[in-house]
Amino acid sequence: MPNSMEEQVAAAEERLRLAMLFSDLGALEALLAPELHFTDHFGQVITKADDLAFHRSGVLRLIDISPAEQHVQLLPGGAVVSVLMHLLGSYQGQPINQLIRYTRVWALNGAGGLQVVAGHSSELRSAAPAPAPAAAETVPTAASPATATPPAAATPPAAATGLRVTGQVVWGSSPVGGAHIELKAEGNYYELPALAETVTGADGWFILENPPAGKWMLYAVAPSAEYWTWIGHSITIGAGQAVRSSQFELSKKFELLSPEIGAALAGDSVTLRWESFPDTVRYHVDVFNNETGEAVLRQDTPDTLLVAPALAPGLFYQWSVHALNFAQQQIAYSVSGLFRITA
Repeated sequence: MPNSMEEQVAAAEERLRLAMLFSDLGALEALLAPELHFTDHFGQVITKADDLAFHRSGVLRLIDISPAEQHVQLLPGGAVVSVLMHLLGSYQGQPINQLIRYTRVWALNGAGGLQVVAGHSSELRSAAPAPAPAAAETVPTAASPATATPPAAATPPAAATGLRVTGQVVWGSSPVGGAHIELKAEGNYYELPALAETVTGADGWFILENPPAGKWMLYAVAPSAEYWTWIGHSITIGAGQAVRSSQFELSKKFELLSPEIGAALAGDSVTLRWESFPDTVRYHVDVFNNETGEAVLRQDTPDTLLVAPALAPGLFYQWSVHALNFAQQQIAYSVSGLFRITA
């Protein structure tokens, strides 16, 4: 059982996150104070009864709630918590993909349990002006996104644009801040202009507001030379849609040691060597016939050297190494090396 107030607050926040995710009415009843007054980002005040009624209706279906950037300020008998949450799901069958910053005031009740007595939420958007969210993307609850009834002045996004694209850039299990996100037409990355762009925050998340609707390529450009330059994948953005991008997993660089590029080696036995890379559990080694593209070796090893099988003389061979961590994620890979077996 948590002992310190900070531990109690952290545990209460996690219980509330799970209660939101699964619309657990029993947990919400215990975690929300009877006197709760929660102000959403449209300025509407929501009570505990409003919140429970909303979850009871079943119109909200959340499939992921990911917290980040949590700040806790302890107070006598409670705490103020500020936390950024990414909410993914649907409301009345329409997609929800929002970054919401919550401020919650927790206080001990008469039984010694923590309850939310007041709060506020703000949707995180880029600095560029954007249309107000459509009703289907906002939901009314103190423990959920925003309000289901936006002000009368709210208008849907322009037909030719999506609402937003969100996603995250990581290296292994670590978020990558400062990565440049670019939306481009399909084709040569270096020759095409960016149609929309943004930069990841310290938590690796990005929000691309009002992107053009259509089928595009979305790229994550590494923030420094220790990573390989960029990776990309295709993405389809519908008019007025909020889209969650697949996660971008960057890789770092490491060097092959021997044989040197272009080396001519006598004999059919070749020992391949490469740099050690931190946090690697296994290395995957590929050797190909450079002329035919046929794989002659594909092998895993925990070591930084490998003796290749007998290779035919008079041919060039291309080889490369990939480093994987304990979660079997590719965290680094090498340039391709080239060597020749002499007759």
